[in-house]
Amino acid sequence: MNNETVNNLINNYAIELGDLHSNLVIERANNKALQTQLDKANQELKELKDKQDADKQDTDKQDTNKQDTTKED
Repeated sequence: MNNETVNNLINNYAIELGDLHSNLVIERANNKALQTQLDKANQELKELKDKQDADKQDTDKQDTNKQDTTKED
């Protein structure tokens, strides 16, 4: 191989390496954004489950109170 061919190979390799690095940076940013969205969705899901549990407990208490009131009559 002559010197020009080697230089072309090195330049092509450097360009490809730069492209790969750019893609990696973009993918990391995308992953971070997706992780943030996932964390937010998980937090919202937890809040909804907690609210659902609280609502269920309130409903159960109301049902118990109704039964107690009915027994007193």
